Amino acid sequence: MSDAGPPKPDDDADERRFRQLKREYLPDGKPPGGEFLTAGLELGVTVLILVLVGWWMDGKLGTSPLFILLGCFIGIVGGLFRLVKKATRK
Repeated sequence: MSDAGPPKPDDDADERRFRQLKREYLPDGKPPGGEFLTAGLELGVTVLILVLVGWWMDGKLGTSPLFILLGCFIGIVGGLFRLVKKATRK
């Protein structure tokens, strides 16, 4: 009794189909909107870093919550500015 197993896939046909789909959906080789995938992370990290710097400065100068709020504001405005700049570029 011989056990041939399941039929082997046609690797060449799969590769050709993959290349065809890639050319069709990704004409320049990059996913559409890929540059925006990290925008939320950039905005969050920018705000977090500036808030932490503000917290440190408030601790040193005793001006709580002045620099925390200032860092938060600058982080949000700066992050949104970068996001809008990135979105309108092309």
